[in-house]
Amino acid sequence: MLFGLDEICLIPAPLSTVEHRGDVNVFTNKNNYPIFTSPMASIVNQMNIHTLKEHRLNVIVPRSVDFKLRLAFFKDSEWVAFGFKEAETIYEKLEIGEGVVLRMCIDQANGHMESLLKLCKKYKEKFGNRIKIMTGNIANPYAYKHYAAAGVDYVRVGIGGGNVCTTSVQTGMHYPMGSLLIKLNEEKAYIKKAIELKANYKSVPKIIADGGFKNIKQCVTALALGADFIMLGEILAKSEEACGKTIERSCCNIKDREYFGMSTEKAQILVNAASLFRVEDFTPKHSEGQVKWVSVDYTLKEWEHDFEHALRSSMSYAGAKKLDEFIGRVNWETLSPMSYNAFMK
Repeated sequence: MLFGLDEICLIPAPLSTVEHRGDVNVFTNKNNYPIFTSPMASIVNQMNIHTLKEHRLNVIVPRSVDFKLRLAFFKDSEWVAFGFKEAETIYEKLEIGEGVVLRMCIDQANGHMESLLKLCKKYKEKFGNRIKIMTGNIANPYAYKHYAAAGVDYVRVGIGGGNVCTTSVQTGMHYPMGSLLIKLNEEKAYIKKAIELKANYKSVPKIIADGGFKNIKQCVTALALGADFIMLGEILAKSEEACGKTIERSCCNIKDREYFGMSTEKAQILVNAASLFRVEDFTPKHSEGQVKWVSVDYTLKEWEHDFEHALRSSMSYAGAKKLDEFIGRVNWETLSPMSYNAFMK
């Protein structure tokens, strides 16, 4: 059987050496939260990038930002999303000096394409550690070894789970995030061991759990099961600092933000207008996403306070003082329906 994040409970360590939650470090070696912004037009634009970074988020400039501006951000070592054809074109002309590290997210819905990994391999063979490559998405844990063989640095995992994604409903393709992360953690351990034994793998890609997070418990569980990072969409869209169209309900002083998937017709039009390969008479393709309105419920400072408190507490129960002692190293069990109803109030 396969399980989602809500069907898994984390189990405390038999004996924890963590005396106080303040002794726990919830930040990565870059001093950020283990969180990436989803490269979505209703979360990030050129105006709020630095604001989001100030909140210790790893920010990705989405494809809805004009190509020339994205290229400037890219050469300034920001994480930037490019389409497959854009990434192919950049490869031919790109030069990276010594001591410079550029960060490219090849924003591809189907990360199981052989041509995608061939392109990633070309980049890594040409530039090595001077470029960091993130791509995906995958929903088969055995694809991880192909990413490791290509030298990919970060792999986005999860298909169809996003809160405004309809891929699973339309295609039947998906893999519940809980089970996917458990299997990927096993694959990751195998690749690490294989590299120690001189196997022909080029990297141990960091795992980014992408899509569908509804609450902090799911975020913490994903990390505990093996995600190096979580990628957030709707949770960030509901913050004051996100970008995108908002309206205020005069009846109750509540602000709503338009939130939409990047395969929707609306997003396709925005991406085409910003693309290197802009088509003048563009007609959107079939959509596998939704447009909806979400309430703006908090500032990032408020949400991050709750997230950090929960993560610190969970790590203290697990006996982990650092993220690498927590990620993929927590004992877990699946919940029966009765147990789920008892605890997930």
